[in-house]
This record gives sequence, C-alpha cells and structure tokens, in this order.
Amino acid sequence: MKKITVITLGSFFLLAGFKAEAGGCCSHHGGVCGCSNGRDQCCDGSLSPSCTCTSSKSSKSAVSTPSKVEKSPSKVKTDSSLQLKVIKQANVKKAPDPQSEIILTLEAGTIVKKTGFQMGEWLQIEFNGQKGWIQQTMVTSVSETSKKKSEEPLTETVYVTKTGKKYHRENCRFLSSSKIPIPLTEAKQKGYTPCSACKPPE
Repeated sequence: MKKITVITLGSFFLLAGFKAEAGGCCSHHGGVCGCSNGRDQCCDGSLSPSCTCTSSKSSKSAVSTPSKVEKSPSKVKTDSSLQLKVIKQANVKKAPDPQSEIILTLEAGTIVKKTGFQMGEWLQIEFNGQKGWIQQTMVTSVSETSKKKSEEPLTETVYVTKTGKKYHRENCRFLSSSKIPIPLTEAKQKGYTPCSACKPPE
C-alpha cells in the first residue's frame, strides 16, 4: 500500500510539471504583457525567471504607431525668366490645402511671380508682395520676353508716295496717285518728313 502511494505522488508531481511547462512563460501571472531588461514581463508586473525576450517581443499595447510625418514644401528648379498668368478666376490659399484659408482672389489674366516652391499640385506664388498657394491647373507660364514684347507700343504705320518726300496718314488727300505703307520709324530713317496737311505722328 505504501509503494502505491509513492508512485501516485510521483505521478502527481510529473503531471504538475507538465502542466506548468504547457502553460508557458508567466502562465501563473496573467500571461506575458511586455519585455523588460531582456526578460518577459508578466501582466502582474513580475518578470519571468527563465523566459528571455527582445524589445520587439512585446505586447500590442507596447507597440507604438509611427506618427504621420507632414511633408514640407520642396524646392523645385524653375526658370527665373518665367512668370505665371492666371487662366481664370482663382483663389490663393494660405497653405497648400483645399481647406486652407483664402487670402486672395485673382482674376483671369493676372500676372504673378513664382517663388520656386511646389507641393504636389500646388504652387507658391507672390502677388503685390503677398505669398500664397494656387493650384497648378489655374495658371500658365509666361516668358519675361513675351511679357516685355506685349508691353512695347506698336510701331505706327504711315504712308508714302513713289515720288514724294513726305509721309502721311492713311486718308491723306495726297495719296491719290500712290500709297505705300511703311513703319513710322523706317520712314524717319529714310529721310521722310511729316505731311503738313494730314499731320501724321512724329
């Protein structure tokens, strides 16, 4: 009878050890909730005496979600001789965002200056010393050369005859026999003088 009791007691301890092993680390301390100093940290705050871990082996609550990094405007290479012309009425925003505050409203044909900053479909511009953001689809590039050319006054056309030394307006009575168009500047270069009757520009 005593021999049977010993065997049963041994079996009990063997079974208990098996259950403890099957339970895993921190099985009697609420499970594993983190990692501290290279050992599993149990949910009751204690450390496992035998189970090791790394910092990546932690509970879901310990894993932090990376914060969203806000992009800053990127500098893009631009031709300094280019300006922008507003295609149609457009709002200029304080920031490159559709929900941003409107700081300016520009009419079609307005010429603005590029700053060289771009963020996605938004361009930063400057108008009358104030900077803001406008959608790229609302503007088009205008070269400085063509802008200056459009600002230059057109050379007026005058008229000369085959034999005379005067230049005239288009409806001058002295043009009845011949009427040859010529730029005013060229007429002056060739020695023509203004007609005293029709008084063309000088």
